[in-house]
Amino acid sequence: MDEFAPHAKIIHVDIDPTSISKNIKVDIPIVGDAKNVLRRMLQAAEEDKELFGGAWTERTADWRRQVEQWKTEFPLSYTRNGTLKPQYVIERIHELTEGKAIIATEVGQNQMWTAQFYKFLEPRRIITSGGLGTMGYGFPASIGAQAAFPHMLVIDIAGDGAYR
Repeated sequence: MDEFAPHAKIIHVDIDPTSISKNIKVDIPIVGDAKNVLRRMLQAAEEDKELFGGAWTERTADWRRQVEQWKTEFPLSYTRNGTLKPQYVIERIHELTEGKAIIATEVGQNQMWTAQFYKFLEPRRIITSGGLGTMGYGFPASIGAQAAFPHMLVIDIAGDGAYR
């Protein structure tokens, strides 16, 4: 825990004040309902276009260049040794759907593979617990997405532990 993001400035939003800085020391504690806090943060961003607009882009330019350099130097890859790899399957799903599907994921490594190897073309196309869900999360999440967007293709990427 002492080595977690040593140079980061951490903002912690939580409705429970006793959870703030419980495990990781934070720089900016915010107690409140995340929905209300995020709504207010978006309002602040709208009100101060200079801070969150052009100036923000300029201030992050060096970081974005560094990330692009890393992507070039260390591209995502995997060894194809004749066996069927999950990364390959996810790449093929992307190709076959032309990146237009809504993708749900179960809990586990398939979340990471999906985030890395399905090239999302639009926002709000991945439904994942972010690692904090339970086994079986993706299947009902995909049903909900299909009900909300009946005209779209929805796929749940699951491992063998999701349906026990």
